[in-house]
Amino acid sequence: MQVLSLPAVLFSPSENEFCNDGPSFILDGATPARGNFSGAGVVDGTFYPAITGPGNFSITYNYTNISGCSNADSKNITVNVCTGINEAVDDFFINVYPNPAHDLLNLSISSSQSQWQVELINSIGATVKSILMQSGLSSIDVHVLPRGIYLLVLKNDSKKYFEKIILE
Repeated sequence: MQVLSLPAVLFSPSENEFCNDGPSFILDGATPARGNFSGAGVVDGTFYPAITGPGNFSITYNYTNISGCSNADSKNITVNVCTGINEAVDDFFINVYPNPAHDLLNLSISSSQSQWQVELINSIGATVKSILMQSGLSSIDVHVLPRGIYLLVLKNDSKKYFEKIILE
């Protein structure tokens, strides 16, 4: 019987404090490459503070080598409540209502960019709705989705917007 050693795994993210209304962060600082990140607010290797809200959260980097041996390293990430004045930048304004929503979620986008990719991501990181929409007023039918907390992601070639949505 051959005993193989565990792979050396290190996770040391360049950022570990975020604002609850701040942008997403692509998780970095993990070796060896080609592992997977997991934890609250993590979707496809990106941490979304809008999903978690304020608090302390453990993020884990898991790696399995070609021999099938696995190891992991975890670090704590803090999401703080940050206050300040939000203002429109570059002729960009988004209004999402009602929140909490029941049947329809309305989006009003005022922007010089005309086309937007809109995604609703559930609490385990799965995209449950994905549509293309134009600037202006649109509605998303959410009545068939389970109650819970979702992350609304709007993006185009130059901008990203995130908002926590509650479906009741």
